[in-house]
Amino acid sequence: MSEKESKEAVVGLYPQLFSALLVRIGCSVGLQLPKDFTSSQKDRKTSIHGRSAKTFDVCSCAVDALQTMLRRGGSKEVVKAVEAEGGWEMMKVPEKHHDGVSLLARAMTKFAGPRIPGIVETLNPLLSSIYENQRITVIAFFAELLSNHVVSELMLLDVVLHSIMGKLVDSSCTVRMLAIRGLGNIAIGSPEKVKKYSTKLLAAMTSGMDEKEDPNDLITLEAMSGLSKILLKVEERDIRDILIHISLRIRPFFENEKERIRTSAFTLFGNLSRFGHGESKEIFQDQIHNAMISLLLHLNDPNADVIKACKFALRMNAPVLGSELVTEMFQRHLHEDKGLHYGEFMNDLSKHLIKDFLDKLNCYIVTTLSFFKSSWAEIRGNAAMFAGFIIANLPEENSSCVDLERLCISLAVLLKDPVPFVRMKAAEALGYFYRF
Repeated sequence: MSEKESKEAVVGLYPQLFSALLVRIGCSVGLQLPKDFTSSQKDRKTSIHGRSAKTFDVCSCAVDALQTMLRRGGSKEVVKAVEAEGGWEMMKVPEKHHDGVSLLARAMTKFAGPRIPGIVETLNPLLSSIYENQRITVIAFFAELLSNHVVSELMLLDVVLHSIMGKLVDSSCTVRMLAIRGLGNIAIGSPEKVKKYSTKLLAAMTSGMDEKEDPNDLITLEAMSGLSKILLKVEERDIRDILIHISLRIRPFFENEKERIRTSAFTLFGNLSRFGHGESKEIFQDQIHNAMISLLLHLNDPNADVIKACKFALRMNAPVLGSELVTEMFQRHLHEDKGLHYGEFMNDLSKHLIKDFLDKLNCYIVTTLSFFKSSWAEIRGNAAMFAGFIIANLPEENSSCVDLERLCISLAVLLKDPVPFVRMKAAEALGYFYRF
């Protein structure tokens, strides 16, 4: 293909050559020459395609061949675009290979759209390959295609979607993760089609959040990210039957030790606010109240991204609660890029919660007590602080709304906490009990 005379043949076989070379790259990632082969070359001055046997990289050779093929086939812009993003080098690294392939797919949709139907037809059977690397390469390419509207324009959406759906039960965790990513990308590339496929897409995302064989939570992250995208394109009636299930499934992730998981979970919960109206309003109001304490305590989370996600979720969900005071407070104070005087904010908020949600107060306190055992000292301290503000601002005539004895005993236990900050907040909270 390096010879000019090969151009006509390359153009004529473009889909087949592209597909074969792309899959060859996938098969070559991390591949090394046999030791007996490299040792036999030690005393030889000969080389393979200009590379000594000692430095010969099988994957780099495949990448070079694909670049040559693209240039000869009239797709120089694709080569340049992928190079600008570092995609060619990513393809050679096992952990980043699929990201490099995604960049290639993105460039193909932009600069070589008419070639895609033939490539999809050629690559599609390889999704059933017995080799995991081949399936990863193809699913990564297909998943990225779905983020561009060219797939719909070329009448390929049904074909690619059907192929990706079949990989949701693949034995490879990476393949399943990329399949989820691709389905979520439909909301970006073909938003007008989301409603048509909403049942399948929502089922896939909720199943992804239930994934058990996901040691690094990659599928869970993709499922929450994809669901956030899809929720922006569906109506309340489309999600009504599974709204509670989604809400309940999200909440355990609020306390996940990984910051990215907590951030995605809070963001997703914020996006659910779109469905807090109509027949789902009362149901979703209960879900907000059940999640309220976790959201408030994580406003002072150790991680800045989690704090921003909590602010977003509270601000978006506040109008659903029906309290003008709480809504106004959230809208005024909870801006992602502004600082928050957490103690002052929580003290003022506790007054509004007592006034407008007195019937929910004991539920709030019971939930707060569960955070006294949090693995994060900040959250334990926040919980003690919030409990103290409730006691400080609770009218005496409403004291029966809270189990004061249980709360007092639990706060006393925190006085033995190993972290000084937590002990201090517990002591401050206990100081308010003199009122009763």
